[in-house]
Amino acid sequence: MSRNAKAIAQRISEQMEKSNLDALLLTEAGSLMYATGYKIRWGGTLGVVAPDGTITLICSEFSKDSIADVVDDKFVRIVSYPCWIFIEDYATPGEVKEVQPDPDAIFRIAQSYIPKTSGKPRIGIESQSLNYLQYRFLANAYGEDALINAGPVLREAAAIKTPWEIEVLRRNAKASQTAMHKTAHNTLPGTTMAEIFDMFTKYAVDALPGTTSISHAHTIAHKFTPTTMPGVFEVKLGDLVRLDGGPNGLGYNSDLGRTFAVGGACSDDKKEIFEALWAGHQYQLDNIKPGVRMCDIFEGTDRAIKRFDFMNHYGYTRGHYGHSLGCAIGAEEYPFIAPNETRVFEPGMVFCIETPYYSSKHHTYNIEDTVLITETGLEPFSSAPHTLFY
Repeated sequence: MSRNAKAIAQRISEQMEKSNLDALLLTEAGSLMYATGYKIRWGGTLGVVAPDGTITLICSEFSKDSIADVVDDKFVRIVSYPCWIFIEDYATPGEVKEVQPDPDAIFRIAQSYIPKTSGKPRIGIESQSLNYLQYRFLANAYGEDALINAGPVLREAAAIKTPWEIEVLRRNAKASQTAMHKTAHNTLPGTTMAEIFDMFTKYAVDALPGTTSISHAHTIAHKFTPTTMPGVFEVKLGDLVRLDGGPNGLGYNSDLGRTFAVGGACSDDKKEIFEALWAGHQYQLDNIKPGVRMCDIFEGTDRAIKRFDFMNHYGYTRGHYGHSLGCAIGAEEYPFIAPNETRVFEPGMVFCIETPYYSSKHHTYNIEDTVLITETGLEPFSSAPHTLFY
């Protein structure tokens, strides 16, 4: 199945029309990936989206060939500019190279592709990924009142997935589950944190050919903070290991959570906490379906967990019990299963439903699965085992 470029362009166009935007400037890597299908690795790239959803992608000449190999040229036009690197294919005799590119260059080029209007254009921007000088350049060129926060436009466009996106997310989730189960089965007393991370990397790459990156948000025993620098700390019999994240493929994320006891044994308090979290997870599986408000699922999940009195004694509370999943830089995307989110679940949404718990005393947990909202309920892409013992 190939990427649904037309469907994604239409979703962006529909949201631009609702917000009355004449153009949309994409500067954030996840948004550029969503709109074009290409995962941007370097800075100095900007997308100008027209009202019909087609994109002019402005990039350095060093990037353009690799981008052209991936994007659909019916919806993405590539415009490149010279960079400081010598490329024989694009060399001009006597050309003087800049030490580094002019940071305003892409915005000056973009002005040629922002549609002309009879009055002041309304331009959607991703303000969180613009630096001060870039924002001032646009404000001086068009006026601050012409610059509109594009966050809601992009969030709404990406909330409902196309069939291709659904298949990619399904594939990523299944690979993540395989990697987590293999890591759990091969983690024994005496295994170090670094070895757990290395195992997960190996099994993730094995399970997902073409892995583009891997998310490691794992926590080990009493170390409840995820780290990017795993050390030589060794797990003991009865310690809990929480695996969180997964391999990302075709630019899209995976995000599962699994918790297991090392050596097939642990204290009763850890078993009790896991059972309470499982009650919340089961509530989500049983009650999420189209038309149900996300805040109602939050409240029901919270009640299911807090029926266990000790969870109230520990002061257990959460800001959300799940999130959408796509191709953003961080796996957690809008909308969230949160107390004030009155939006309802709709067919085509892909969610990570989760019930985590972090503690240096009781160790750390997460039961997290990825599910697709269907016309009648949900389709799990993964299935967490109802046990701490693998």
